[in-house]
Amino acid sequence: GLLAGASAGFIIGFPIAAYITGWLMEKTKSVDIQISVSLSSVVGGIIILYIPGLIGMMVNAGMSLNAAIIAVSVYLPGDVLKVILATIVTSAIFKARPNSVLARN
Repeated sequence: GLLAGASAGFIIGFPIAAYITGWLMEKTKSVDIQISVSLSSVVGGIIILYIPGLIGMMVNAGMSLNAAIIAVSVYLPGDVLKVILATIVTSAIFKARPNSVLARN
């Protein structure tokens, strides 16, 4: 039932987005932590997740691409806020305990 709904693409895309986010953190470990976290969160947590999410909405809900984009656009401010919070929290953890941020070892 979950994979027949409009949110199926997000359910399928979540593990992919999580993997890409971690992979990007690993690949950008020579960059400043704030840039690394922000970039990884935006690319993995928003862009990569929204791609299968939009496709799922188009297929399962019969929406056009524009309608699907409009439908998910209400979640974008919250996702941007989560990127900011992830950057702040991860930077604070890294500053206090650098070895706690696994991608930085």
